[in-house]
Amino acid sequence: MSVVHFDDLGLTFAVPTGYHVIGDAELAARITATADAHLQADLRSRAEAKKGLPLLALSKDDLNVTLSVVVVPADALPMELAVHQQQAMSSNLAAFEITSPPKDHTTDNVGGAEMQAHYMLDKTKVSSKMRLYVRGGLATLVTAVWPDAANRTDEATALLDGLHFLPQK
Repeated sequence: MSVVHFDDLGLTFAVPTGYHVIGDAELAARITATADAHLQADLRSRAEAKKGLPLLALSKDDLNVTLSVVVVPADALPMELAVHQQQAMSSNLAAFEITSPPKDHTTDNVGGAEMQAHYMLDKTKVSSKMRLYVRGGLATLVTAVWPDAANRTDEATALLDGLHFLPQK
């Protein structure tokens, strides 16, 4: 296992053995293959503004993990952002269904929210588990996605547990 440090953002992420980093070209190809036109336009807009893009994207077999940081209003709350994320996913992903609604989840004394869902990507039903944290005007999102039939919830949870926050200076 290796640990990736994002000291300027005050966080670390543990990468288990066997995972590989998904490069920009592969990530772009996956998004193009699965996102509808509205979502692709939104992602292009984010890319041009250099905000809301993954810091790290990992894959092993059929389990993918992304870590992103987005600037948010100073008074933003994790549950509020999680509900907004749920609404955005519902609007942009086919057959979207919440399997575990947003609930509070704290890591290293940083407030957050967690939720799970099912939806269609391309022609595959997938499951996802997302955690979203807010600290110092930044929202940190870590999301695991896998084919629904694979039932990799425990492995996904262990991956998400690899995110840690450094004490604020």
